[in-house]
Amino acid sequence: MKVELEKKIVKRGNKWLVTNQAGTEILGTHDNRADAVRQLAAIEASKQRRRRKGSDMNEEIRLMKIEEEIRETANKLIDEGVWR
Repeated sequence: MKVELEKKIVKRGNKWLVTNQAGTEILGTHDNRADAVRQLAAIEASKQRRRRKGSDMNEEIRLMKIEEEIRETANKLIDEGVWR
């Protein structure tokens, strides 16, 4: 599944920032890239939850599993050094 992100991660000095795509709004500041990636994953998961408000329970459970898979994949990539 390909997810089009509306946010991005940039490094300024010794800090990692989560910004909007244009880079004009700072959504979070972190000491390391891993924490910035985790924030970005949380933002995207939250957006998915808002989109599916009012959906039936089976759909809710399915999407919660997808969110968990996204978090697990992000953490695995961080642990493997793919995302720093």
